[in-house]
Amino acid sequence: LHMNTPGVIDAGLCTIIDILDDDIDGEYALVGVESCSDSDLPAVLTLVLETMRMHPAKAEIQSRACMCVGMLVPQAPEQARVAMAA
Repeated sequence: LHMNTPGVIDAGLCTIIDILDDDIDGEYALVGVESCSDSDLPAVLTLVLETMRMHPAKAEIQSRACMCVGMLVPQAPEQARVAMAA
């Protein structure tokens, strides 16, 4: 992975947002793409949180990652939310 490359991280976070946000319309909408499975949500959430830890001074990454967290947490199974809070 390119976890040290802010541009790549930003693109990845934008892709997660595009997949999870069903309100997006227009030429960049990802039509027919499913959200990740319940079993994959903790891993995706962990990856998003790791990008935040690695780039605390990058406001754009922090902002997009927060948006991802806000979209992922409500979809996560209860046991995953409890485990992430610990």
